[in-house]
Amino acid sequence: MISLSAFELQNPRFLPPLLPQLDQLGYGCFWTSEHRSRFQSGSPVIVAAAALTMTRRIRVGTAGVKLAYYSPLKLAEDFHFLELLAPGRVDLGTISGVERDPTLHAALLDRRQENCRSYFDKFSELSGYLAAGVDEPPPTGVWTCRAPSRPRLWMCSMSLESAKLAAALSAGLAFSPHLTPQFTLHERIAVVDCYRSEYVASDSAPRPSVAVVCLGASGPTEPLARARWQQRYAGKPPEMIPPPAFLGASAQCRQQLEELAGQYQPTEIAIECAAADVDTKAESYAIVAESFPMSPRTGERVIAA
Repeated sequence: MISLSAFELQNPRFLPPLLPQLDQLGYGCFWTSEHRSRFQSGSPVIVAAAALTMTRRIRVGTAGVKLAYYSPLKLAEDFHFLELLAPGRVDLGTISGVERDPTLHAALLDRRQENCRSYFDKFSELSGYLAAGVDEPPPTGVWTCRAPSRPRLWMCSMSLESAKLAAALSAGLAFSPHLTPQFTLHERIAVVDCYRSEYVASDSAPRPSVAVVCLGASGPTEPLARARWQQRYAGKPPEMIPPPAFLGASAQCRQQLEELAGQYQPTEIAIECAAADVDTKAESYAIVAESFPMSPRTGERVIAA
């Protein structure tokens, strides 16, 4: 079963009215991210905590936290606490990226030289903290409040090296094809296949998990969906505009997402719908969701590969 999920890059002010609707529509997970602009949030952990309080069923995850700016121990403590409040609904995804502006980068590090530690080292440390069971002595020797269940850990990347580490640590693999234009489809599928073939099962994560994040636009008609996509990238040079992974009315979006599912065979596809305001955003997510059947067992929308 391939779950349909939602991924949001845009204005966090949209979330209070939007999240309950995503929950009701049957989206499997709401993914937030770490971006800094006038209309984006640089606080994914807080967004995730708020999203859990606004919803009842849907999972909430980060895709992802910029791990360079966080203590692995503190991040694990925060997500263990979220898991305690909402068991089985918490996903922690991290990325290796850092801010391009050197002043902002230094400020986020608080002038520390934390960036001398590799992303893979910090990810491995984070995995160890999350893996400790509720009654197991933690790696630091210091007990903190933990839930019986564990947050699901994800690596948000598309390199072969990342896929191998995620597989070795029983983590999920999340990736955004639009961020790897230098890869061919065959190369992307090869990375996913390598992750699956090398995956090491654990008690809390017995099977590999692959999430594909994709951007697009939907609307009552294909021309209106296209206009929404163009409006999102208005003023940007053509070389900076990625091709939409899905675009059109309900049936067109379903066909395109089913084709994507067939290519990667993921466990979930997370979509972000281009829209200029919250009402358009809600309508766009509803158009896509209602084109797919809802599982009577899980209450989630499912995509056929």
